[in-house]
Amino acid sequence: EKLQLSEMPLERHLHEVCQRAVSEEMQQLVDAETLIMPGSPLPLYDAANKSRINVVNEVFKDHVVEIEESKSFPGLLTVYNLYRVDIVCTGLPTLNFNTLEFNEPDKDGERKLKYMHAWVWLKLDVIQRYLFEGSTLKERVCKGSCESPEQLQDWLSQFGVVLGSSSSSREKSVEELFQEVEAEKCTLEHYGRLDGLPILLRVVHVVQVKLTNRHHQAHQTFVIQEAKQRGSSGIWASVNRHLSTKVNMSRNDFDHSFFASRAASLVEETIYSITDVHYSINPKAKPREEDFQKARLEVEEANFESYRYHIEKSPSYEDILTMYHMYTVLVVCDGLPNPDFGSISFEKGYPEAYVWRWVTWETSMDLISAQRRVLLRREMQRTEEIRATRAAGQECMKAVKKALSDLEKKVPQKVTEIFDLRARLLQLEAEVISPLEEFSNWSPDKEVSATDRLPPSMVSSLTDRKLVTDDFLAEVSMLKRIESVRSHSHSRRTSYSKLSSFSGSDSRDPMETDWATPVTPGSRDISPWLASASSKSRHSGTITRFNDIRKMPEQTSESYSPSYWFCCSEKKTRTKL
Repeated sequence: EKLQLSEMPLERHLHEVCQRAVSEEMQQLVDAETLIMPGSPLPLYDAANKSRINVVNEVFKDHVVEIEESKSFPGLLTVYNLYRVDIVCTGLPTLNFNTLEFNEPDKDGERKLKYMHAWVWLKLDVIQRYLFEGSTLKERVCKGSCESPEQLQDWLSQFGVVLGSSSSSREKSVEELFQEVEAEKCTLEHYGRLDGLPILLRVVHVVQVKLTNRHHQAHQTFVIQEAKQRGSSGIWASVNRHLSTKVNMSRNDFDHSFFASRAASLVEETIYSITDVHYSINPKAKPREEDFQKARLEVEEANFESYRYHIEKSPSYEDILTMYHMYTVLVVCDGLPNPDFGSISFEKGYPEAYVWRWVTWETSMDLISAQRRVLLRREMQRTEEIRATRAAGQECMKAVKKALSDLEKKVPQKVTEIFDLRARLLQLEAEVISPLEEFSNWSPDKEVSATDRLPPSMVSSLTDRKLVTDDFLAEVSMLKRIESVRSHSHSRRTSYSKLSSFSGSDSRDPMETDWATPVTPGSRDISPWLASASSKSRHSGTITRFNDIRKMPEQTSESYSPSYWFCCSEKKTRTKL
């Protein structure tokens, strides 16, 4: 609803504006099946059938300013002040319904039909997807966009985001976010549309390292960072994830060699020296780099393994939605201890201690599940405390509103101070009571992931801006399949040899091939491997294996579209070729 200048400032006229908006668009209630067909008479205004929908409460949510060319007046730059308000009404039907909106009376006193509105009841997360649909990139904050952290904070404030000036134990400060932007390790993007909701998105590209050694690789075990201690505070923080680092997005050479070298250097920087698993930094006596022996680590293998993405609220900047582009690199490193171990690093200019734990995929899932249960118990306790606080705050707010209404009745003239006090009460209700009500109704079943709240078309557009091409991912997917065939062939040789000895047939494995011609990253010619496989596949059982390979992309290539497929070029039966 467009506001009138006489209704500004909005805080003083919020109830009247909301009542006017509801009354205009919901003048008359009709059935949801009501249709206006071409040639059929239009519904007439019936004053006796006026809807009895009344606004009983309104909560101011946020205010956003957008500047763009007007669609109604092309070429005219327009400043839109968008105010979002939650309105609670009585008299609304419990089922879906339509409403009729009529024009103001003409010179003959007749009110002609202006619109028919169709209303449906939906959950909030579904409504948000509709409000986000069609959103376009309005503005991107990158290196050089802001001259100082203060200017960046001014830009963030339009979305209701306020970051502290000094970092706490969990959240980072606006200075640290400014440094990330200037180092080109992240960008801030504003998406929106005129009649929708604004979206503030932080975009980060992360290299994640699956670290192991030859001994643990044979058991499909990898090392994860279980905990981290910063020397300045001495506080241990639970991590439980693979080693990772943000990527500078100004580069343009994101290929196999880049990911391999970046992963190798990250291992060397983070595990500067290997310590006991129980080692801890004393903040009062900080360790020095020269007091530790540098670890002798040698990267034997580093291969790009996969790409994925996820969208969530950042633990470092909780009020900012963050899209993580994750690039996983498998690193096999000699020199890592076989039991769990600790390490220390001085790469950031101050000492940091880490605890590393060897886990399988199943163990890592158990860790996540246990951590989730702890968080759920903690959240339920907080929810109960918030409910009690909200109830007390509502009672206090009712008492103050009643006292203010009684005061207005006793004062014969309108007093500016009373209007200001009412506006401040509305602001207090919006900033304190309303959020408490939202938190008090929290339930784990109501949690919806950020990805599910965004339209699929928008998520697809965001993922297209990854640092690697689809051809690159298809090549990686093909190489992983070839490695899978190699390992499967190797594991089958023993069992096939025993079966052949028993039957008296040829003891050669039908999957045995000449692996002398390696297929390396960057090599697109796999014809030598296929020719070798074809010439040495002398049993019809081989065909079944190739058929399985052909079906694998449907089962394992979630978002990739591989360019290469295995095909059967020859088939040998027992009677003829």
